[in-house]
Amino acid sequence: MKTNAIFKRAFNACLRVIETRSIGDDLGSEVHLSDLLGVSRTTVRAILGRLAASSIVGLSGRRKTILRHPVDADYFPNPWPDPGITVVARRFMEWVLSNAGAGGKRINSHDLAREFDVPPTALRDYLQKLTQIGLLRRQPNNDWIFLGFNSAVAEELCDVRDLFELRSTRNFCTLPAEHPAWRKLAEIERQHRAVLAEPARPTTDFSELDERFHRLVYSTSGNRFMDQFHVTMSIVFYLHHLWNASETPEANSVAIREHLAYIEALRRRDLRASIEAARIHLASARSALLEAIRRQGCPPAPVPPSCHGPLFDHHAAPGSDPSRGMTMG
Repeated sequence: MKTNAIFKRAFNACLRVIETRSIGDDLGSEVHLSDLLGVSRTTVRAILGRLAASSIVGLSGRRKTILRHPVDADYFPNPWPDPGITVVARRFMEWVLSNAGAGGKRINSHDLAREFDVPPTALRDYLQKLTQIGLLRRQPNNDWIFLGFNSAVAEELCDVRDLFELRSTRNFCTLPAEHPAWRKLAEIERQHRAVLAEPARPTTDFSELDERFHRLVYSTSGNRFMDQFHVTMSIVFYLHHLWNASETPEANSVAIREHLAYIEALRRRDLRASIEAARIHLASARSALLEAIRRQGCPPAPVPPSCHGPLFDHHAAPGSDPSRGMTMG
């Protein structure tokens, strides 16, 4: 039962990936899909078999060509009520919030999974991702040491986020008119305007919309490292919104208006305006996150002696594009 549910969840996730790609694109290798979906290569082969049987993907040798975009009927209905990485991230960030940074705290993944009411495997997968950015250190017997979250970690994450998002913004502006991302962007714009029209909506409505918008921008890059980094960036999305949940609706309205300016520039395919709108929004989000960390009393950021500033100046002059001329090898 569990294996079947894992297959259904991964199959639905693969359909969502296909929605962001163009007809004729190669879906990628089995290894890439295994990493992207978080399942075994055996499960990936089963997914590809169903995609081929449904004429969604054509299989020829090692190539997996997208033949059509999925429709609602292609998806499995509500497979296995597992909260998935997004809810696991939210629960973990709530735990971080309640423990005021919790630097040095030892945690047991089984105990924490029971406390969160989430599958242990989903939590372990998420904790493993956090070890890759230095927030956790793994110990024997399912134990982990949480090393804490402070302004130094936030600054480093934001530096990489800025670089990746600006590069993704450049890619977005070059998408062909028939690319499904434009349809998704139009729907996200509509949802933004609906939230803006109802300022009393819960903060979670905007936090989920915020995550979906930035995930869409990243998804068009076709870069697996950017896709994986976006999962890691959930720590920024959720800490930011959790820590600011008690603020007045005006704070969300500012972010929504920044998003709308960003979206409108993308829809015009105006590269300069898109980069400028992205830069303004990213700088605003960085400032809000750092201020939230300061208010929460998390440990201050140490200043490494070899540090000569961020990857690029996020207070750069209007119209500048820090992602230009930077290689990503």
